[in-house]
Amino acid sequence: MLYMSVAGNSVNRQWYALEIHPKLAPSICVSLAEKGFELLHPTYRVTRYWCDRTAVRELPLFPGYLFARFDANDRWPVVVTPGIKGVVSFGKIPALIPGDEIESIQLALRSGFPLEPHAVPTVGQRVAIRRGPLSGIKGILLDVRKGWRVIVSVPLINQSISIEIDYDALRTLDISEPIPVPIWGDSQYSQRG
Repeated sequence: MLYMSVAGNSVNRQWYALEIHPKLAPSICVSLAEKGFELLHPTYRVTRYWCDRTAVRELPLFPGYLFARFDANDRWPVVVTPGIKGVVSFGKIPALIPGDEIESIQLALRSGFPLEPHAVPTVGQRVAIRRGPLSGIKGILLDVRKGWRVIVSVPLINQSISIEIDYDALRTLDISEPIPVPIWGDSQYSQRG
């Protein structure tokens, strides 16, 4: 996982998603860090098995994307960085990633719980984690055979991660408590209350 915090004037800096060439992620991160930008390029570990060996690799949680904090009015130093395809935008206006979505990802990364990328859910129980190191994370509950998972989504880039969690640590959210719920894709999720 790469997370870099840079001191300085951050008054107008907000989080944005950058679409990148995935194989160039390490050099993009170095270039942006040298330019003084705060970055988040979360990764997870996966074990690959072959007939003669095993290998543990770090793979991106959001393949093809990197999160950076910058002033949208002064984005030229970001977009000219080699390997960046562009800023995720609505037309020509960069699309802001809400700070609570970034904070949820950062908290999940610091927790040490197993993480993995996950398809964006379309239905499911809306929940918040009420205790433990992941307290405050909001997401969608997913019942899988190996245990309970909470899905945290970044709808703007149509990407999600799933966090394995103890069911007793969850509370359901009221309809009035907002959580981004994407509306695309097929559903394979069951609801539990």
